[in-house]
Amino acid sequence: TRAVELHRPASGTYGFYLKRRPTSPSLTPSRHGFFVSRIASDENRKLLSGMLDEGDQILTINDVSLDPTGGSRASVSMEDVVQMMRTSDTLNLIVVPWLELEDW
Repeated sequence: TRAVELHRPASGTYGFYLKRRPTSPSLTPSRHGFFVSRIASDENRKLLSGMLDEGDQILTINDVSLDPTGGSRASVSMEDVVQMMRTSDTLNLIVVPWLELEDW
């Protein structure tokens, strides 16, 4: 895992999109949770290089756990995550790079 601190750029967005994979008995635990689904542009890809990549799992945002193996998974919705990203000028993330995820 790695810690990533992002500051809201002048464009107003952080330059990446998330998707949520719900808990399911057919998926291994490393495939549940919130993941970077895409980077918004080539410019954002350059800015986020070495910090975030498509497929990375986000475990926490600003000390709020998104980890599906933790006890708070039911209380954090996609809407909650979007709201955190819209209202925070800084995002402190704990990220599992996609290359470190099990079963990929």
